[in-house]
This record gives sequence, C-alpha cells and structure tokens, in this order.
Amino acid sequence: MDLDGFLITLLLLFLLALFIIYFVMIYAVVSLWKQVKTLKSRMADLELRMQGMPQPGREATEESVPPPSPADVPQPPHLTWDSSVTFPTAPSRPTPDPTWPGVTGGSPAPSRPTKPLRTRAEWELLIGGKWLNRVGAVALMIGLGFFLKYAFDHQWLNETARMLIGTLVTAALLGLGSRWHNKGLPIFAQGLFGAGVAIGYLTVYASFNFYHLVPQPVALLLMSAMTVLAFWVAIRHNSLAISVLGWAGGYLTPFLLSSENPNDIGLLGYIALLSAGLLWVIRRKTVWLPWLLPMTAGATYLLYVVWFAFLSRHDQWWMEILFLTLYWALFTWFDTIRADRGQHLSETAQIVGRIVAGVNSGLFVSLSYAASYQEYEKWDGLLLLSAGVLYFWLSYIADKRRWGSAEAIQYRMSAFTYAAVATAMFFSGATLGILWAIEAAAVARMGAVRQSRMDWAAASGLAFLAFWMWIDQSASIDITQIWPLLNQQTLYSGVLAASLAIGGWWARHLPGKTRTMVSRAWHAVGAFTLLYWISFQSDVWSFYLEKVANHTWAETDERLWTVIAWLLYALVMAWIGSRFRLAVPVWAGAGPYVLAVLWAMVLGEGYPHDVSTFVPVINIRFAAFVCLAVGGWLLKRQLQTAPGIAPFARWVSLTAHVAIFLLIWELLSTETMDVFDRLIVSVQPSKTHTIHYYENLQQLSLSGVWLLYSIALMVIGIIRRVQTVRMASIVLFGITILKIFILDLSFLDTLYRIFSFIGLGLILLSVSFVYQRYKDVLQLGGDKKEHVDG
Repeated sequence: MDLDGFLITLLLLFLLALFIIYFVMIYAVVSLWKQVKTLKSRMADLELRMQGMPQPGREATEESVPPPSPADVPQPPHLTWDSSVTFPTAPSRPTPDPTWPGVTGGSPAPSRPTKPLRTRAEWELLIGGKWLNRVGAVALMIGLGFFLKYAFDHQWLNETARMLIGTLVTAALLGLGSRWHNKGLPIFAQGLFGAGVAIGYLTVYASFNFYHLVPQPVALLLMSAMTVLAFWVAIRHNSLAISVLGWAGGYLTPFLLSSENPNDIGLLGYIALLSAGLLWVIRRKTVWLPWLLPMTAGATYLLYVVWFAFLSRHDQWWMEILFLTLYWALFTWFDTIRADRGQHLSETAQIVGRIVAGVNSGLFVSLSYAASYQEYEKWDGLLLLSAGVLYFWLSYIADKRRWGSAEAIQYRMSAFTYAAVATAMFFSGATLGILWAIEAAAVARMGAVRQSRMDWAAASGLAFLAFWMWIDQSASIDITQIWPLLNQQTLYSGVLAASLAIGGWWARHLPGKTRTMVSRAWHAVGAFTLLYWISFQSDVWSFYLEKVANHTWAETDERLWTVIAWLLYALVMAWIGSRFRLAVPVWAGAGPYVLAVLWAMVLGEGYPHDVSTFVPVINIRFAAFVCLAVGGWLLKRQLQTAPGIAPFARWVSLTAHVAIFLLIWELLSTETMDVFDRLIVSVQPSKTHTIHYYENLQQLSLSGVWLLYSIALMVIGIIRRVQTVRMASIVLFGITILKIFILDLSFLDTLYRIFSFIGLGLILLSVSFVYQRYKDVLQLGGDKKEHVDG
C-alpha cells in the first residue's frame, strides 16, 4: 500500500470513528431519556401518595371516637430498671419529616430500587479482571506485530515461516481462550479470543500486502473466514467485544486488500454479504442490537458512498441502483423482524432500531435520487414508487399485527415521502404541483380517519410543496400568452384551493385543539390562493378586452375591475362561511371587502384619466361604486349570523353602513365634479366669464347634492328606524354647513350665496320639524329600544 492509499485509509478510519461516536451519542441520549422517564414515573407515584394522605376531617373523626376505659385494656407486667446494665447505642437515623408527601412518622416511604454504586472491591475486579485483560490482548497483538517486523528486518525467518507462526499463534490463542472459558474464566478468555482474531487478521493482511504470498481473491476469502470465525466465537461465548472486533475487521477488509483495478461487483457484493451476516448475528443476539445495528448500517452506507463518490464510473447505473436497493432491502427486512419481536426487546433496542430504520429510509431515497441520471430518472421514480407501496403495505401489516403505532407511523411517513419524490421524478411544473395537492388531500383524509397528527403533518408538508410550486408557477406566467379562465393557472389554483378546503374540513375530526389550528391554517391558505387567482384573472381579462376591442385601458380602469373581482370573491367567501359554519371564509370575505372599498375610494379620486371623454353614470367607476355599495349591504346581512362574527355583529353592521355611506358620498361628489370639469375643459380659455360661471355652478351643485344625499339618508333612517343611517345624515349635514359657511361664502357670487343659504336653512328647519313632530314614532326617549344596526 503506497502513502496515498495509507492516508486515504486513515481518513476512512477517522470517518468510521465519527460514525461510531455518533451512534454512541445516540445511545447516551436514549439512556438519559430512559432516566427522565423513570423520574417522571416516580413523581407520578409521589403524587398518588399525596392523594392518599389522611385528610384533616378524617383525623377529626378518628379523634371523636372515645378511648377505651383503663379496665378494658390489659396492663403490661411491671418491669424494674437496673442502672448497672448498659446497652450499645444504635446509630441515630434521621426522623422522617411527616410533612413530606406519603411519609409518616412510623414507616418510611417505599421507593423504587435504584442501581447501587460499585463498591471498592467491584471497582478493583473491573479494572484488574476486565480492563487489564483487554489492554493485555491489545499489547500482545502489537508485540507480535513488532516481532514479525523485527524478524523481517533481520532475516531470521522467511516469509512463509512468519505466516505460519502467526497462524499457529492465532490457533493457540483461540484454543486457550476456549479452554479457560470452559473453566469458568469468561472475561480472561475473551481477551485471548480477541488477541487471536486480531493476530489472524494481521497475518492474512501481511501475507497479501507485505509478502505477496497469496493473491487478492485468496486473501479476501481468508479475511472473510476470519470475520466468520470472530462472529462464531462471539456468539458462542457471548462476547460483544469480539463481535465489534469482527465488525471492524470485516469492514476494513476492502481497504486493506485494495488494488489499482478494483472489482466493483466483488466489493459491493462483499459488503452485502457482510451486512447480511451481521444482521443474522444481531438477530441471534438481540441484546447487541443497540450497538451493532447502527454500526453496521453506518459502515455499509459509508462504504457505498465512498465507492459511489470516488470509484464508480457512473456508466453502470444498474449496478449502483441494484446494490443500493439490496442494502436498503436488508435493513428494511431486519426492521420488520425487529418490529415483530418488539415485545421481547428492550426499550433502548426499540428506539435505536427505529432511528436506524429512519436513517435507512432517508439514505435510500437520497442516494437513489443522487444516482438518477436524466435517461434513468423515470426508472428511479418507478423504483421509489414501488418502495413507497411496500412501506404502505408494511404500515398495514404493523397495524394488523399490532407491532406498535410508532412503527406504523414511521412506515407511512416513508411511504408518503417516497410517493412525493417519485412524483417529482415523473412530472414537473404545474402538473407536479397539482399531483402534490391531490396527494396532500388523500393523506389528509387518511389522517382524519386514523386521527393521526403525524399523518396530518405529512399532509401539511405536501400541501406546502404544492403551494410553493403554485407561487413559483404563478410568478412566471405571461398574461399575454394565455386565455382568460381557460388556462393552466386556473386548473392549478382550483385543484389546490379545493384540496386545502377539503383537507381543512376533514381536519375538524382531529382530536384536541389541533383540529382548530390545522383547519384554519388550511382554509386560510386556500382562501389566499383564490384571492390571488381572481386578482390575476382580472388582469388577464383586462388585457383580453383591450386586445379584442382594440382599446387601451387606463391603469385606473384595470384596478377598478380588480376591485369588482374582489367584491365577488368577498360575497362568495362570506356565503361559504355562513353556509358551512366556518370562521376563516367569513373573515376572508370581510377583509378583502374592506380593502376593496379603500382601494376604490383612492382610485375614484384619480378617475377619469381624460376628463374630456368622461360620461356621467355610464363609466367603470360608477359601476364599481354601486356594486360595492350593494355588495356591502349583502355582506352585512350574511355576516351578522356567521360563526366567529356574531359577537361583533354590531361593529360589522356599523362598518358596512360607514362603507356604503362613504362610497355613495364619494361617488356623488366625484360624478358632480367631473361633469362640470368636462364643461370647463370644453370652454376656450379666453372665455373667463363662462369658466367662472361653471365654477360657481359646480360648487353650488356640490352643496346641493350633499344636502339631497343627507335628506335621502334621513328619510331612509326614519323609515327603517336605523340610528346609524340617521347619524350619518346628521354628520353629512354638518360637513355641508361647514362647506357653505367657509368655502361657498368666500367663493360664490352673491346670487349663488343667496340660493345656497336659503336652501340650507329650509332643509335644516324641515329636518328639525320632522324630529320634533315624529319623535314618538322614532321612539326617542321612549320605553322601546330602537334598532341601531338595521
């Protein structure tokens, strides 16, 4: 072996050591978890004892029983005390605290047996009898290695004699170990066995690499024989240390016997046979599972990754996938055996087995995806899909044979993951997102039937993938290349929203408080999907109408179309929430409506883009404002009895009234102003008198419109007995008064001032008369309570 190969071997040994440390840490964490569980159990026992303590009332009852008379109680014989007799004093014990839960003065509280600490004699026996034995075996192996090196340097013996000495020492140590084991010294015998196996490995390695006495196939066969011998000795004499030594020798063999032209099939096949043998050993000795199983899985996949990264030529895809599938199948098969015999295994072995099963599943899907080249991607997808079906079948078997809920859930999680990855290998783009959304709904249904939170976690993960793909696809769509509604984005959005809506409905069957959170989260994402879709489609419609009519819309016109689309969305969502008693659609309808009203009012101030082409009433602004006003009234009636809104019905009604009032007020004002602005623009700039006439008439008409709108609100409020409408009328009267007294008084000519003030006075006096004349009809100050929200 040259220097580069030796350095690579050291690097691999270091990585292998890291794997071992990783699994040792897992074992330590599991042990700590068991200790915490034991402490929790003991705390539960103490709480039960606290519940069983005597209560003050019970003590009072016992004290109320009269004591027996002295005549009824037999008196003990009279004893005299001899002061000359002394007795040894017993060591004092702390008096139990009677206030401690479950502890009384006469009897100490029973406690669970804890593992006693080692005594001084036990520590001495451990160090002198076991640790020194292990160190002595290692020293013997190193000493024989130095002897062979010294004999080689001084030409004492030829190569064949040296190998024969190593073989004889190996046989002698194994024989002595068997003899001393039979005589009742198993620990001492284990040291001899370990030294014998190690020297045997060293002898075979030296015969191949240093002396070239045997070819590589023969050396591989001898190394394999030493590994089998090590495991046979370990099983027969119940020695975990020897089994670890055999494990190390077995997995180091490919590096020790490496050559310039490696045999890929031989290497991967050897790893498969070694893994199968180790799994058979673990099956025979299940007590070794927490150690040997993670070490075997880690070493197997580490060797495969090293081969795949540095030695594979990537021109034999079938070899990479075949052996990877073989390794995965071996550990999956063993996991089914472990799950079937779970009741006979320790809790630590069960946890470590589940961790290894999860790592095996994750490494298989990751490495198979990494090995999938473009021309073989569909075959890899088919392989993963088949593996997912197998995992789903194993989850069914786990439920049927009652292996445990943890195993069934783990198999289902693997099945869902494999199905998602396989789908990504077959499809892409919007098609992939649609299939992920359908899979999310199917998994959600399964989770609802099983009432499994883990299934819902998997369904949420699939839904998130579908939603993320939907965002990516929506951002890359060119509206100039698609038709309105009849496009892929509509199909994608519809399937995704339907999956989220149905999944959110099924989430209501989950136990505990989880159902509310999951259901609302799914419905909220679905509502956002529909809102974005309807906004996007409104832009597509605007572009399509411009293309058909050969007319360019102003930006304000396009945004007003979006406002109308938001109104339709709000009405539909509010109806769904009221009909199916769902809170999220209700708020999803109320929120966009408020945004639509605010945006419409902002856009209305900038309309029209060209006042010379303005047509009163017959325009997009008028249509949008009227639709929003009518829609607000319909939305108010739907939301008053909707779930989650009923406690706020008064504020919902008030908000709707305010929105309708502001919409109509701005609509009347802007329409009036734009009519006269068009007249002013049509007049030649030199005709200042005419322009001044139109400006006076504009302000007078605006005041008159406000007064008429106030009167209309007052009439509606009186007839419908709606206080909020009458209050809005009074507010508008106040604004009109301020306008007339401040703006009109300084701006209008004398004649227009006369008409403005006389009209204002007559209207206000008429309103005052109505309030005074019909106060009993309005029930102002009466016994009956008036409707305040209509």
